[in-house]
Amino acid sequence: MKKTLLYSILALGLIAASVGGYVYYIINVKTYDTADKKVTEITEEEYKIDLPSDSVTTDEPVPPSENTSTDSDDSSTDSNSNQEPSASSTENEPENATASTQPTSSTNHNNHSQPKPKKVTVQQIKNNYRPVFQSLQSQANGRLSALVGHAESEYRTKKANGEKIRIGYFVSKYKSAGENLEAKTDQTFNTIYSALKNDLKRNGFDTKHAAEFKTQYENEKEVRRNSLYSQVKDRL
Repeated sequence: MKKTLLYSILALGLIAASVGGYVYYIINVKTYDTADKKVTEITEEEYKIDLPSDSVTTDEPVPPSENTSTDSDDSSTDSNSNQEPSASSTENEPENATASTQPTSSTNHNNHSQPKPKKVTVQQIKNNYRPVFQSLQSQANGRLSALVGHAESEYRTKKANGEKIRIGYFVSKYKSAGENLEAKTDQTFNTIYSALKNDLKRNGFDTKHAAEFKTQYENEKEVRRNSLYSQVKDRL
């Protein structure tokens, strides 16, 4: 009795190992002709991203209009053609003086002084990049949905045409497509992430402030990866 039970367990173990080995073979070892122009288009197309311009991350004050200064100089010249000291004092103004043709005095200094540039904050820089990361996520999810839809359409077409349905073919094809899509998305994310870190560094901040976007992206990537496999499996 004990020998019979032992043989039964061994037999079941061999069957399970054989099935597992076969599944591994058809998914990871056996090669299929999975070339598909549509899949390549979905996974290889460049993402559309718009990085913030440098002007967004630096609050430089707008310089005074040159035309205004010229008009004032002309007016001053017409009314005081014989008063050369005025021109001389203009030429000898220090570089940090405000652009004005009026005499400098303690009374009107505040009215004509140029506003000091506001220092950009970490939060402002991060807020400039947040929509870019969100756009990438949205586009990646859209491409994931397109892959799932294409897999379902291909399955139904083959079934309608009476073709043999090879699950290994579908798993291999769309597993590879998912990996290619992930690599393309990683590449684009790294471009945005590097730009964000450079902006932080250029404005005197530690690049560690960008870490939240990296963590969020890795979490989203794991969700997309699992979603592709589960959706393809459920719809086939």
